[in-house]
Amino acid sequence: MIGNKRSAKELLKFLQDYQLKHEYQFKFGTEASLDVADDEELLRLLHQANFEWIFIGIESPDTESLKETKKFQNTRQDILSSVRKIYSHGIEITAGFIVGFDNDTMKTLISSIALSWTLVFKPR
Repeated sequence: MIGNKRSAKELLKFLQDYQLKHEYQFKFGTEASLDVADDEELLRLLHQANFEWIFIGIESPDTESLKETKKFQNTRQDILSSVRKIYSHGIEITAGFIVGFDNDTMKTLISSIALSWTLVFKPR
């Protein structure tokens, strides 16, 4: 949905208007990259259109593992700060983690578990 932000924003405005006009509230969810947190307007529009959750492939807290898998968008900002920003717009996160990349160590596993627990308790 977020590949073309301009079109996504137009769709979100339409969804919000449609729900208001028909006095019917849908509940939505979507999948997006962590860098969705970089766009305040998009987060506001997602919330206003009743997007209650976003699935985000966080994959790993280890920068080298993220580079290995070409998830560069997850290396540009602090994961926890981005998550907090999304939560601040009233949107829940379902996160995907992968354990066992070639670059992973026991420390990576422990960091992944710690980050997932932090996300469970919603670091607002």
